[in-house]
Amino acid sequence: MQTGSTVTGGLMVLDSPCSGVGDVTGTFDGTNVSLSVIPTELQISLTGNLGSDQKSMSGNFTLQQTGCSGTSSAPLSGTWTASLVAPLNGKIQGTFTSKEGLTYPVNGQISQGPNTGISTADLTGNITISGYCFFGAGFTGTVSGTSLVLNLLNPDGSQAGQMPGTSSVDGTSITGKYALMPQGNTPPCKGGDGGTFSFSL
Repeated sequence: MQTGSTVTGGLMVLDSPCSGVGDVTGTFDGTNVSLSVIPTELQISLTGNLGSDQKSMSGNFTLQQTGCSGTSSAPLSGTWTASLVAPLNGKIQGTFTSKEGLTYPVNGQISQGPNTGISTADLTGNITISGYCFFGAGFTGTVSGTSLVLNLLNPDGSQAGQMPGTSSVDGTSITGKYALMPQGNTPPCKGGDGGTFSFSL
């Protein structure tokens, strides 16, 4: 998030066993960006430029160990790139393809909560599925960059399943896998089912 020339936010770093979410602080003068990230006992410095499309950044980075032992990366330097990820908002059309290879039409909607300067944003929505033993559900979830997890909810609020997936950078598609908990008395949902999904927004 940018306020004047000040940049703040959160960034998730995967560098076992030093993984974690770090606070981001930095500056931006309209072209040049300088960021500092301090996750779990690592220090990451990024400098670079905003792309001419106003939707990308790139530059150089350094990563230093500040206390975490066993880091697989630090010390390290190199180049970085980043893309502005569009929020997920709108009507959903797509398919569920079960592990039995059958495909079912899906319709619904999804809404993404505001950017609050942390590493994730909230997702809410619902889906309906035609011709399947699972007729649909509401969902809640989170998105971080292009990675997301949707938790399917029954009408009573209990969990019906989970859908980890990946969105496109432009926010027009989501793909991933789904896993249903046992539902009703109709196979294959009776014993729980799963497969893949593909949605367009």
